[in-house]
Amino acid sequence: MIFKINRWPSIETVGKFKWPKWPQWDSDTIESIRKVFQNERWAISGQYTGSTTFEQIFSDKFAEYNKSNYCITLDHGTSALISALEALDIGYGDEVIVPGLSWIAPSLAVLSVNATPIHVDIDPDTLCISSKHIKESINDNTKAIIPVHMYGRMANIDEILRISKQHSLFVIEDSAHSHGSEWNGKKAGSFGDVGVFSMQQGKVLTSGEGGAAITNDREIAERIKLSAWNSRIKKQGGVGIGDMELVPGNKRFSVNRCISEFQAAILLDQLKRLDIQNAIREKNADYLDQSLKQIPGIEVLKKHKQVNKQTYYGYVIKIKKEIFGMSAHELIPILRKKFSLGSFYIHEIYPPINKNQLYSRSSASHNHFSVGNLPELENANIAFEECIIFHHSLLLSDKWHINYIVEMFSEIFKGQRANSV
Repeated sequence: MIFKINRWPSIETVGKFKWPKWPQWDSDTIESIRKVFQNERWAISGQYTGSTTFEQIFSDKFAEYNKSNYCITLDHGTSALISALEALDIGYGDEVIVPGLSWIAPSLAVLSVNATPIHVDIDPDTLCISSKHIKESINDNTKAIIPVHMYGRMANIDEILRISKQHSLFVIEDSAHSHGSEWNGKKAGSFGDVGVFSMQQGKVLTSGEGGAAITNDREIAERIKLSAWNSRIKKQGGVGIGDMELVPGNKRFSVNRCISEFQAAILLDQLKRLDIQNAIREKNADYLDQSLKQIPGIEVLKKHKQVNKQTYYGYVIKIKKEIFGMSAHELIPILRKKFSLGSFYIHEIYPPINKNQLYSRSSASHNHFSVGNLPELENANIAFEECIIFHHSLLLSDKWHINYIVEMFSEIFKGQRANSV
């Protein structure tokens, strides 16, 4: 069946406005769930029913989508990060370079394998990790780099790969914000030794919760499977109806990080929409970039020239208070009220790691806890004070709503200027 964009129940009426909802679903989504019920196997740890699991089908399709040899699904993006670190034998005494501005998952994943996260500064033009500061942070204990493509803007992956090769470091490419972005025609997540994704509810590819890891290395893939499947492996030599397909592997110690068949079925349904939605987001984001930067005091993020397809976990703008007349923190509640939207849709940027209450010395029991040497973290602090994030679903709006966003910023700016006279 051909998927038609106009079948989405995509519009939610809030006050006098109609904005796209997230997540999006339709009768095809419900049919996918029905098939899981009908098959009577709700997880890969359940009994074999004679059919290929939805988990295996999605893994194959997502690997194909990213032009990678292997894909392993997991219950969360954080689990994918931890499993990747485990697969690369990174542990106590090792250091892993992570951005000083991101969600806490990369740092917590490193701590979870008893290694030390070393936080480095960002490129303020993209909010992604700075390759300059990566080089300054490498020492004999450094084993890996976890670049994060922040809000969909891609880090300078060419330079990161050059540095990693020069110093024999692993690269775990965190693409939780970048499902479908391309750098010179190659998908985000497919550059490093492992690429990891989150399928949490806010992501552009979602199953509520979920994650995935992709790699071209067979041995790494097998190790990640053991980490994801509670050290179990698929039974060799055929599986009988009613038998367990996963059996003990005895090769590595691990916990259970499997997704359910319901999640896998939803991801299959969502994957067929991804490129269509990403194209709409990119077109509207490009229009907003060109329009909003004409308003004094508003800046947009840089897109590297190598990026030929751009997805958006969040659409980010920067507000220069001294020019615009109001800070991002002052603007956000005003915008929520004007657009009749909550904090899921319009919100602040992540706080830098040294200011994140979820990643504090008091909440971490690890002796090797560290926020690293961050002489220029002020870049991240400035980003935290200046940035406004619009959830990517708003980029699926019609032209009227996109223009309304521009008009509201223009109106607020003119009001600030009039008040200052």
